[in-house]
Amino acid sequence: MLDLKYKFSGHQTFAFRYGWLEKGVRGVAEHSDLFSREDALVKLGVGKNMVSSIKHWCLATQLAEPALTVSRNGGKHLRPTDLAQQLLLGGDAWDPFLEDDASLWLIHWLLVSNASLRTIWQLLFSEFHRP
Repeated sequence: MLDLKYKFSGHQTFAFRYGWLEKGVRGVAEHSDLFSREDALVKLGVGKNMVSSIKHWCLATQLAEPALTVSRNGGKHLRPTDLAQQLLLGGDAWDPFLEDDASLWLIHWLLVSNASLRTIWQLLFSEFHRP
């Protein structure tokens, strides 16, 4: 039997808010170490705990991932995932401001299907089979 470990924290009690995912993805596209920079509060325009929350939600929704090209990364350097690049970045992005309902459904699916993070969302929607 697998030893599954669920994570119930990391978001600093903040549900993700409108604009946070785009800010986070664009931010790590510009600075891979955005969330560990001293000026992250200014660049993102939020408070200290919100910076940690944005990082959590970018990772939980699979729109950001550790930058494997950085040696001894330790989780400090992130990059937008290929899907985040296509969805949010560049002149031909599918939905750069997440205005389409389909994009929001996609993000919810990415949150629930994130097997590497094992959140309460995955537990409730993927493994709890009671009415």
